[in-house]
Formats: sequence, structure tokens, C-alpha cells
Amino acid sequence: MVYKSEKNPYHRSGYWGRSSEYPILNWVKNVVWFTRMFSPGAWIYARYQVVGPTGKSSTNPVAVDRYIILSNVLVFLFYVAIPAQWYGIITLAVATILLLEPLNYHVDRMIIRKSFDPEYRPSNPSRSILISIFEYFKMIFLFAAIYLSIVPGEFIESLVPALITLNKVKALEFSAVTLCTVGFGSLAPQPGSTAGIIAGIEGLIGVLYMGALVATAIGRQE
Repeated sequence: MVYKSEKNPYHRSGYWGRSSEYPILNWVKNVVWFTRMFSPGAWIYARYQVVGPTGKSSTNPVAVDRYIILSNVLVFLFYVAIPAQWYGIITLAVATILLLEPLNYHVDRMIIRKSFDPEYRPSNPSRSILISIFEYFKMIFLFAAIYLSIVPGEFIESLVPALITLNKVKALEFSAVTLCTVGFGSLAPQPGSTAGIIAGIEGLIGVLYMGALVATAIGRQE
């Protein structure tokens, strides 16, 4: 494995430096390129490059797999071990950054690389599906942490129609049913609240992510 400085997120090497005749593709690529600079994984992957027979370097898949597993474990341990009352702006910032990673992954693989890299060949479909599932579970914990960080008191319990303060179990329950888009269960955000806006964003991400997962499963087996 070798370190390639040109693979650092702020560099526009490879397909990141190419343009399309379609402005919307260029715009999406530039947004993903910018958000990659905040991704811990993108910086780590630059240090774990492998060089193929043609001299072209690519990210070592073992490093990617280890990072995804480790990040999931760390998010889970943080959520379980750190008291909810300690959550705040820092937790919100870290959770938001980590949420960008799985979204960037699918936009990069499904849109950007197919549009800007003619040499791109999809990787093992089973591995891609497993990565998506791991990231899906991580997003449930990350959104739960966001609710606990900034809007823990903006929820209504359906059995007792009154405002309640979320604890970790209730936040995780609400995040899971919202991301899976099965509808609000025993909890719902207060109408017109910030929690309702975040829940709407989570539900939209859940629909799009599930669609991306299905498309990955079908497209890479053809």
C-alpha cells in the first residue's frame, strides 16, 4: 500500500477534474467533492492506495471495509456509553459529517463515476450491499444522536398526548421507524417544530437510500 497525496479529498485528480456537457451533473459532482473534504474516511483512504498492473492507483478495499466496521462500532459505543445530557453541538457536528459519508458513497458510485469515469467497473455486488446495510444501521444511531443533541423535548407520545423528553431508547426507536419510513409509532415530533423538519429529512433520506440499495443490488448483478 502507498500514500498518494493527489488522492486527498481537496485534489481534483482523476474523474473529479473532468467535466460533463450537462450542468446538473457538474453541479452534483462539485457538491460531493466539497463535502468529501469533511469526510474522515476520504482522508484515510488516500493513505491506503494500491497500484494495479497498469500503474493506476485505487483505494485498498480492505482499508475501506475496516474503516466502515470500525466507524459503526465507535458510533454504537459512543451512543451507549455517553450520557444523553452530554450531547450537544459537537455531537451534532460529528453526526452530520458522518451522515454525509454513506450519502456521498452512493451518489459517487451511482452517478458521478458512471458519468465521469469511462474506466469505472462496479465492485463485488455482495460487498456493496453489505457496506450499504452497515451504513444504514449507522444512520439510525446518528439521527438518534442528533435528536438528543438539539431537540430532545420536541416530541409527543401518542398514548399520552403531551410533550416528553427523549431518552436514548425512545430516540433510537423514533429514528429507526422514521428512516425505515414505516410511519410514526408511539412517538411523533411536535407539529411545526425543528424535530419535525429533521424527521422529514430523515424520512426522505431513508426512501432515497433504500432505492439506492435496491438499485445497487439489481444493477451490479446484471
